[in-house]
Amino acid sequence: MASQTPGVFVEVARNGEELKRYVADWDALAQDALEPNPFFESGALLAAIHYLGLPGPLCCVLVYRAATARAGARLIAFAPFVRTAKGPRGIVSCYRTLTHLHCFLSTPLVHREHVDDALDALLTWMDGAPDGVRTFGFYKIAGDGPLATTLYRRMEARRQPHFTELSYERAFLRVGSDAQGSLVSAIPTKKRKELARQRRRLEELGNVTLTDRVADPDAFGWMDRFLALEAKGWKGQSGNAFNRTSKERAYFLAFIEHFRARGRAMFLDLRLEGREIAMKCNLVAASGGGSFAFKIAHDMDFARYSPGVLLELDNIRVLHEPARGIAWMDSCAKPDHPMIDHLWRERRRIVYLTCCGRGFVGWFLIALFRWRKLRQERAEG
Repeated sequence: MASQTPGVFVEVARNGEELKRYVADWDALAQDALEPNPFFESGALLAAIHYLGLPGPLCCVLVYRAATARAGARLIAFAPFVRTAKGPRGIVSCYRTLTHLHCFLSTPLVHREHVDDALDALLTWMDGAPDGVRTFGFYKIAGDGPLATTLYRRMEARRQPHFTELSYERAFLRVGSDAQGSLVSAIPTKKRKELARQRRRLEELGNVTLTDRVADPDAFGWMDRFLALEAKGWKGQSGNAFNRTSKERAYFLAFIEHFRARGRAMFLDLRLEGREIAMKCNLVAASGGGSFAFKIAHDMDFARYSPGVLLELDNIRVLHEPARGIAWMDSCAKPDHPMIDHLWRERRRIVYLTCCGRGFVGWFLIALFRWRKLRQERAEG
């Protein structure tokens, strides 16, 4: 499908098998994306499609740019959508960016050198009411990043009907030059003394060590132990651990393998006399500089010593090592998280943006969604 921009065209993939044709171009785009999103990288997304299932039919939009013919074209945008419903009693069909329980960011991958062309092609595709759909959701995207800024600007310029349906903030760490300075500025003196006391009490039980397993030949053994530790803790008790089902376990292993194989999975564990009492898995962005806190687990037998918090303090120190080359970390946490919000001072804004194709129907639908949101807010006081 051609766009209004010469040399730019759109292709659509509707299942995992069709997506596999694009993996090489997809991986190249992840390296050059304006904003990194590990959850939309090839191995990560294909694992989700294969093992987790989707809330609706899949529709992945791929925008290409070519000087002349299809041969040699460059992928400049990748946006995976699923078809769901909105409005009163779900009467309005909608395509929204793919989200699931373990996907903490749904910002589309867009090439840093072709942002305007890529977004214009994507919005033009929406104007065509694909599959009869006129409503689209850019859900769970980084609202304070350059992509969202440009997206809002392009929609205003095109008079594309849109509104921000939901917005919240989550913890974000910007790496400075001094880890200790970062901790001092973020954590009150009384809390720092309490955490130091807990570490001393833990050290009284034996040798406490931090292990960094970025390039660990026993990575699969580490992942097995992490899954066991997570299942033993509160996530296992609440039924949210990866070991809950064989498919979720397989998803975790396939997801992490994508990053491990590329040297972009950080495995950290806090050990007492060789026993892992807290474990954490981070993801390093394909384009470098950024990172994401994916999952953490701790041994409930040592809860009185706050091993998860102590490991998080060590994580902050590791991120500040110059050789890492890491500039920031997204916590991937819920808003008002009881642990991480007290350790990380900065915040990243996450938004759920709804837009429609241009024209009377689009403006009417946006007006309807705005009215329903306002009525709900008034009802909630």
